[in-house]
Formats: sequence, C-alpha cells, structure tokens
Amino acid sequence: MSDELNYRFGPKVDSVDVMGVTYRIHVRKVNDDSYLKKFGVDAYCCSNGKFIVLSDHRVKEDYPRDIPEKYDGIWKHALRHELVHAFLNECGLDSQAKEHYGPWSKCEEMVDWWAIVGPRVAKAWKDCGCI
Repeated sequence: MSDELNYRFGPKVDSVDVMGVTYRIHVRKVNDDSYLKKFGVDAYCCSNGKFIVLSDHRVKEDYPRDIPEKYDGIWKHALRHELVHAFLNECGLDSQAKEHYGPWSKCEEMVDWWAIVGPRVAKAWKDCGCI
C-alpha cells in the first residue's frame, strides 16, 4: 500500500444507527465497486442492503486532481449527503414519495442542501436548547 493510501481517510465508525436501523459504512476503490464505476458517483446509499459506500479519493488513478488536504472535507460532505438519503429512506420517504419526474426525496439538490446546512441547523437547535 502506498504512503498516499495511509493518509487518514474515512469515517470514524463502520456503522451508524439511522432511526433504529444499522447502516454499514464502506470506503471502496472505484474499480472494486460496480456501482461507483458504472454511474461515476462519489458515494451512494443502498436502502435495500442498509449500507453507504464512499469512494476512496486516495486512489490517484481514480482521482488524479485530488489533494490529500481535501480528503477530510470530501468524505465528510459525501457521508452527510448519503446519511440524509438514509434518514429519508427509513422515514418511508424514499421511492414511496410519488412525483411526475421521480420521488422528491431523491432530489439530489434537496439532499445536498441538507448535507451542506445540516451542521449549522444542528448547531442552531443545540444553541437554542431545542434538542
């Protein structure tokens, strides 16, 4: 394994409780995961298998422009994003939310918005004493 791959990367846990359901968290190389490779995504949430996969940005062949100092922010954002999907799934708001162009709960812009502002919302709730 190269020195680059020894750089600290990934979540501090290998599973997380999402409304009473355990979701496993995996970090995989793009070439080792057919979904990452086929769809060219950085991460995904599998509601059927109850797991989240993050692509390993340390692999230079897959991410030649990435720099190690950015890895932490990349995986944190991707994990927050996929956790929003997981919570929507476990609330019953996944494919059951019917819309003409697909379920609103799969809207990547909305999910990404929560992944971006979620820490700020949580801080505001904590500061106000409402959680």
